[in-house]
Amino acid sequence: METLLQDTRYGVRMMRKSPMVTLVAVISLALGISANTVIFSVVNTILLKSLPFHEPDRIALIWGNIPTEGKDRSQVSATDVDDWRHQNSVFEDVTTYGGWSATLLGEGEAERIQGLQVGDGYFSIMKATPLIGRVFLPEEQEDGKDQVIVLGYGLWERRFAGDPNVVGQKFNLSGKPYEVVGVLPAEFQPLPKSLVDPRGEFYRPVAEPHDENQRSARHLRALGRLKPGVTLAQAQADMNVIAGRIAQHHPKDNTGYGVRVTTLTEDTVGGLRPTLLTLFGAVAFVLLIACANVGNLLLVRSAARQKEVAIRCALGASRSRLVCQFLTESIMLAMLGGVLGLLLALWGVSFVESIGSQVTPLLTGIRIDARVLGFTLLISVVTGVVFGLAPAIKASNPSLNETLKEGGRSSGAQAIHNRLRSVLVMSEVAMALVLLISAGLLIKSVMRLRDVNPGFAAEQRLTMNVTVPRAKYPNSQQWVSFYNQLSERLEARPGIESAGLTSVLPLSGQLRRPRARRRGSSETGRRRV
Repeated sequence: METLLQDTRYGVRMMRKSPMVTLVAVISLALGISANTVIFSVVNTILLKSLPFHEPDRIALIWGNIPTEGKDRSQVSATDVDDWRHQNSVFEDVTTYGGWSATLLGEGEAERIQGLQVGDGYFSIMKATPLIGRVFLPEEQEDGKDQVIVLGYGLWERRFAGDPNVVGQKFNLSGKPYEVVGVLPAEFQPLPKSLVDPRGEFYRPVAEPHDENQRSARHLRALGRLKPGVTLAQAQADMNVIAGRIAQHHPKDNTGYGVRVTTLTEDTVGGLRPTLLTLFGAVAFVLLIACANVGNLLLVRSAARQKEVAIRCALGASRSRLVCQFLTESIMLAMLGGVLGLLLALWGVSFVESIGSQVTPLLTGIRIDARVLGFTLLISVVTGVVFGLAPAIKASNPSLNETLKEGGRSSGAQAIHNRLRSVLVMSEVAMALVLLISAGLLIKSVMRLRDVNPGFAAEQRLTMNVTVPRAKYPNSQQWVSFYNQLSERLEARPGIESAGLTSVLPLSGQLRRPRARRRGSSETGRRRV
């Protein structure tokens, strides 16, 4: 410990003696370390951390698979899911879910609230225990008995001020009374936005029965919880058998319609893994370039310290002792770079979250936690060893006779010194060239995507999401009348050239298919204007 303290004090004096070298080295390392810290924060949030659910790797998503159309993430019908639920041997339970929105009326301003409709067994699969009240009963999954809701903790706090007496109260949702039967705890998280966007703030029953006439009405999604010890491959094999059996019994609706089973974790983050690992490799190159740059600086500085090192060797300092001294100095530089890099990373993480969350909701909630701090400390130490080892070994083996002569340096030492510097410079240029070419290709790809003609003009177009409550407009003729009047009034307003209606916006990623619908399956009719 005494030796370490002595080396540290000496290293501080050397850094103060060469402030410009220290400043350039610390800034170079800080840029490389901060980039690695930011990307690792993203990797940590998306790939390394478990999703905020109980045993998320046992939660499986069950998608429809239509090979002839190249679709392996299709929605499902309540009737198919009911068959899967009763015929499988690999899941503890299987159920349906889907997005559902309603307009909350009553005290205060009317508010459009996003929710989820969930089938029987959903809360059991997600291991949800209500904070107050209860979750849905099986009989509440019947049409006419389904006007009950469970509030998410955030909505309960925001709209109902955390009132513990909210259970049992009735509220108007899109013109119909719904009774609150329970409130979920703060730690219970809704499904990710990649599955239901926007994320639901409350829950209501799906309430769709087993109906053979509705087998092709595929407008829901399904999930289940794997039994302990059951692998994903076993679940897929079991569901393949069931899908084949259903196709034999119902060839009209299910021929060519298969099932794909995947874990919630893989479905949510799997597509981002190659991109994140590529980015991680790119920023690692940036750090290596910084190491080569700082290594060159230390080689230059070590040349000026040859006489000092020779004197210390003459006085009995061993080579290992000198190597330790030089490595201590380089690690101190790296730690300073790590501290500055961490400060830059705090800003970088906020920037990535603000920009990235607009692209994918998975980039929401990026934080620098203990794991990220440990990573930053580790790469700081490793970086110090990487860029300091070669200069330390070189500087710790001087030619005493030549070096102690005034102004002397042997031609052999000079040649080795030059070769080492050349290797570092060439490696630095090579890595920079690789990064430059990769960045150029990426920019070219982005520019090509930007220049693709979408087939319509998006300039000076404004969209609005309009919901019509079914309780007030119970039939399609009233819907048509409402939307026609809305369109006419919009076109009559100054500044509006024309108005139109659609169920799905172009390039929105949504798909609407004509389907028969049960009475009361949705309380609203929605159009984009």
